[in-house]
Amino acid sequence: MNRVGLFVAAAILAGVAGAGGFAWSVEQSRMREVSTQELAHLTFPSYAAQKVVYHVNSSGGWFDRGYMDLLRSLTNHVAAVGGKADLRVVLQGDGVMLLADAVDNRELRDAIEKLRAQGVRFILCRNSLAGRGLGAERLYGVKPDDIVQAAVAEISALEAQGFVYLRF
Repeated sequence: MNRVGLFVAAAILAGVAGAGGFAWSVEQSRMREVSTQELAHLTFPSYAAQKVVYHVNSSGGWFDRGYMDLLRSLTNHVAAVGGKADLRVVLQGDGVMLLADAVDNRELRDAIEKLRAQGVRFILCRNSLAGRGLGAERLYGVKPDDIVQAAVAEISALEAQGFVYLRF
């Protein structure tokens, strides 16, 4: 197939995918509306104190959707447990890009700031930063004590302190 044919095929596929994505998002929006209304009256027992380490070593993907999913899950976790949660997010590999992307993405920055204000700590792997040539100055809101030598060693140490491991 020549270049023009490939371009036309790609454009058609993009249009179909875009239309399907739009229809899906409209349907998802309707589902959220109904579900929120139907579930608003439910009550839940309170949770005991929790110590959890979230391990993130993948990229945020298109438009940082994966990172936004992570931040929504963290927000929901904090809301469910309240002030009784000690949450650590260990960023390794492509996961360190969350704080690099946040420099230019206001939605990520706002969510990160709200979580930090509620005590959630974002911890970065020095080895991953070095491998990507990233310094703290190119990352959103990183202080020297947010960086650890090795993510896997930090996760192991946190588990030894009673933290539950969640991979995101």
